[in-house]
Amino acid sequence: MRYLLDTNILLRLAVAEDPLHPRVLDTVRSLEADGHELCCSTQALREFWHVCTRPKSANGIGKELDEVGRMLDALAARLTVLLEDESTYSHWVALVRKLEVKGAACHDANHVAIALSHKVLTILTLDVSDFRRFSLVGIKAVDPSE
Repeated sequence: MRYLLDTNILLRLAVAEDPLHPRVLDTVRSLEADGHELCCSTQALREFWHVCTRPKSANGIGKELDEVGRMLDALAARLTVLLEDESTYSHWVALVRKLEVKGAACHDANHVAIALSHKVLTILTLDVSDFRRFSLVGIKAVDPSE
């Protein structure tokens, strides 16, 4: 099975001092050991960069650029990176219209559009509720504790 890792999972994987790091790391290792393919979207990598380089005073992690670059390279080497393609936009437009997606949730819809474009139907996330509406199009959101 293929899993799309949400940005919050990527952040917990890369930042060892995060309290959720052990739980997320154990889940990812278990999925890898069971032969599952772990993927991330280019959007999640951009969001990862955004949060990691944003100052702590602005609810970021405040890492230096060279360190974030190494973290990004490590994630991209470990995971299958799913690129946005022509079908991503078509999926996204259909999702936001059909499910009446508003505001910041349009970013979650884009993650789902990328997943659908690459036939990935399971998203590993710490925010299952953010993806619940997408079950209507066949997407299953799973928390690492599950």
